[in-house]
Amino acid sequence: MIYPHLSVYDNIAFSLKYRKIAKTELRQRVAEAARILELEPYGSDGPAVHFGGHRLHVPPAVVAEHPALEQYLGRDIVLGIRPESMQDADLAHDGDPSAIIELPVKLREELGSEVHIHGAIGTAAHVSGSESDDVHSLATMVARLDPRTTIAEGQVARVRVNTGGLHFFDPGTGASLRR
Repeated sequence: MIYPHLSVYDNIAFSLKYRKIAKTELRQRVAEAARILELEPYGSDGPAVHFGGHRLHVPPAVVAEHPALEQYLGRDIVLGIRPESMQDADLAHDGDPSAIIELPVKLREELGSEVHIHGAIGTAAHVSGSESDDVHSLATMVARLDPRTTIAEGQVARVRVNTGGLHFFDPGTGASLRR
């Protein structure tokens, strides 16, 4: 059985945790299963951010640059991804599947030396009050892409996110979670 609310790592580890396998052996067995199933990038037990049905693995180097993230593990945060931190996955040289999200393209803007796509993410960061349904339906992410991209309106774009460029904020105060 696959549990959609759990990460790939947690799904693979579920029965092993139930059998109380030692942590070191559990990590090794999950890594081996992920390798066999060709899910290695997803078989990590490192932190990840979830938004709009997407899951992005947060590399250890990014966590190290944002030590305040440690106290937010398992809690909601506001995630910021700048348009220039995204690129067409089909044109990217780094094929890391854990850094790729799929966005239904609502709008494509040709701007000469770059293309902007607006993709629906299905969620919004700060939503409250009576207008929350309207804001939710308008939630989009903008990616600034190479002009060679062939992504068009109506398609589902595979977008690679530069996870080193992620920004994290406290949802209550809006403060940056850097230190």
